[in-house]
Amino acid sequence: MTYAAIESFSPINPVENDKVNQLAKSMLANGWQGAPILYTDYMLITGSHRLEALREIEKMYVDDEITYPSILDEDIALDVTEIINDYCKEEEITIGEIDFSDIGKIFEGTEVEQWKDEIEEW
Repeated sequence: MTYAAIESFSPINPVENDKVNQLAKSMLANGWQGAPILYTDYMLITGSHRLEALREIEKMYVDDEITYPSILDEDIALDVTEIINDYCKEEEITIGEIDFSDIGKIFEGTEVEQWKDEIEEW
């Protein structure tokens, strides 16, 4: 999914402005790198800093369609709602009871596992 799928979400973790600015510069120079931002129907699971960097990029180009960066239209996010729902059913818990700072158990054996070395919360 693109930035449009997640632009309305709030960050799941506090963000550091310096890190956001560094990520925005990197994204503009190098495009999207690494794992997608993981989200459900109603919240982020990972990617607070990357989402804020995308917001900064959008602000830079809001009225300039000629130089509007393609990164905002790239496939940068993955909807993991079904995986999270299945995990909650299996564990007999609600999403509010999940510790999202340690998500390896949730995504082990799923398509998300391919990015485990790039996801800090793993």
